[in-house]
Amino acid sequence: MKSFSSSSFGRKMVSFLVIGWGTPLVFVLITLVLQFGGFQNGPFLEYDSNTCWLTKLSSIVMFFVPMSVCLLSNLVFFIITVHGVHSTKKTTSVLKSGQESQFKQLAVELRIYVKISALLGFAWLFGFLAMVIRVPFMDYLFIIVISLQGVFIFISFGTNKRVKKLWRTSSQNSWMWTTQAVSERVFKRS
Repeated sequence: MKSFSSSSFGRKMVSFLVIGWGTPLVFVLITLVLQFGGFQNGPFLEYDSNTCWLTKLSSIVMFFVPMSVCLLSNLVFFIITVHGVHSTKKTTSVLKSGQESQFKQLAVELRIYVKISALLGFAWLFGFLAMVIRVPFMDYLFIIVISLQGVFIFISFGTNKRVKKLWRTSSQNSWMWTTQAVSERVFKRS
């Protein structure tokens, strides 16, 4: 059994916070220095007057470099997670046998991977593809996928049996407390 002392947990939490807040801060500071540091005439980051997208190479680089770093690190985390889930499921599937059981197990794993990929922002890959391929269909696909990402995450994590049961229990308890409070007020007035 693994236990964590509060000091080791605190140190880990501080390191996670430094990485989580520090990494984006580096990119923001670089962008601010380049934008306002007087390194070139005119703005460093700007949009095209005809389209709502980055036009200058500097603007594109300042968007895509941080986004690429983020997606690549998320891809590494995803691969680590897939390996962990698959190896865990593999050891538990030894107890279950049969082709149907293996198919169900694979379907469960696939659902887990799709949900995790949504959380890690892999929908932005469509944005990269849309920029490289330059086909209007990809632009529309990117817009639709990104727009519905929150809906997909809600459906994936907010509508499972456990969450529905929690909502049901919470609403029943709320109704019982409301009913009890109203009846107490009515009886106090009598």
